[in-house]
Amino acid sequence: MISAGSVVLLSILLMVTLIGFTLNSGIFFFMVTEWMKGPPLKPYDQINFTMALVNLSFLCTMCVIIPQQFFPALFTIYDNSYLFFLSFQRRTNTFIVIFMTVFSIVSCALHTLCLCFFHFIKIVNFSTPFLSWVKTRITAVVSWLILVSEVVSVGSSMFITLEFVSKHDVNVNVSTVVPSNGSQSREDTLSYISYTFVVIFLPLILGIVIICWTIAHLKRHGRRMKVTMGASGSASLKSHQTAANTMIRLLTLYAFIYIDMVIFCFDVFPIKSVGYWFSVLILISFTPAQSVLLITGNPKLKDLCCKMLCLQGRRDLNYMEEGL
Repeated sequence: MISAGSVVLLSILLMVTLIGFTLNSGIFFFMVTEWMKGPPLKPYDQINFTMALVNLSFLCTMCVIIPQQFFPALFTIYDNSYLFFLSFQRRTNTFIVIFMTVFSIVSCALHTLCLCFFHFIKIVNFSTPFLSWVKTRITAVVSWLILVSEVVSVGSSMFITLEFVSKHDVNVNVSTVVPSNGSQSREDTLSYISYTFVVIFLPLILGIVIICWTIAHLKRHGRRMKVTMGASGSASLKSHQTAANTMIRLLTLYAFIYIDMVIFCFDVFPIKSVGYWFSVLILISFTPAQSVLLITGNPKLKDLCCKMLCLQGRRDLNYMEEGL
């Protein structure tokens, strides 16, 4: 019998997941609509579109992992009747869960690096011939970077998943992926999380270096842009600063999430304690938080959300006036 506290926790987790689905689905359908209207998507929109898909896949993975923590009996009800089928099902489910989890983490890290690189190329003026050439062909370069990021994400996820599953033969199951009361589960979790951190560490460091370089360039040349270009220079500087601030917030979010992942995997809090579920809530809140940052950093998405909120506010006001 599930307790009242578990019902509350499950409701909160489902609500956060629903918010993430809503925001990322909104970004996805907005980008599809923009693409169907005419010209190809801009590089920034291409990255947003891809990250929305990755976030949706991450939420789907969490929807598989979380119910097993609340209703473990649902995953063992056929143990005595269908042993062969269950062993195959466990192996398949575990492969999918591990692959999608690692793929989501690695892909988000690489696409954030692509976003940092895009703004870096657009903002900074270069004297190097190669970087100047990249600046003139940034749309094509970003498309290729997105493709390479997906290939690297799939390849690294496949390697980590096969490395993990091959060590456990048919007894592997989805519960092995998340911390449990046994030390073996914790070792299993760390065995593939450590590989994941190796893959995402380099993009995070490169993103920090790139954004620091970009901010230094803005501080060095911002005043000169205002003087030489007037109002247009001020508007351009403001848009560049907004992009840089978005990158800083994204990298800060990633650093915070990575720290929470370490806490979660090392069993810092007892299993199913308040701290444990708070850590899980932070992990799931990653996708809604990232979506909010992407929306606020994209003028089109931000304007659309403002219009929708204003329209809803006017409708509510009209309903209130009619009721009076």
